[in-house]
Amino acid sequence: MKNSTKELRIALIWILLLMVLSCGPSEEQLRYERQQAEQQRIEQEQAEQRQKIAYINAINSVLQLDAKTSNISNSTSRASAMRDIDLTQCPQDFAITYLNHLHAWEDMAKIDKAQQELRLGQGKFWANPVKQYSYA
Repeated sequence: MKNSTKELRIALIWILLLMVLSCGPSEEQLRYERQQAEQQRIEQEQAEQRQKIAYINAINSVLQLDAKTSNISNSTSRASAMRDIDLTQCPQDFAITYLNHLHAWEDMAKIDKAQQELRLGQGKFWANPVKQYSYA
């Protein structure tokens, strides 16, 4: 009886040990999980690379269109042409910087307009300065 109890205990220990060892992932399962993780990493890198290329293409397109506006001598017309350039595919920091550049041209257009009005006003003044300031 003692031997059979002892053998039974040993058998139970072996069974428990085998159950514990078989509970963990198999080598094949671990290899599969590593491959999946590597595949996801590669796909992520490829997506990031595609996004970088798309950004570069979008920026180049904007710069080419912007270069065409440099032929426009009127600052109001130039700012208007610049505003028509699509920035939606560009990275946000580039788009913000380009909009700041555009706003500078719009400010330049306001300055040009004010200078033109000032020149026109001075021309009228110098044509008949007495009439401009007569209080009668």
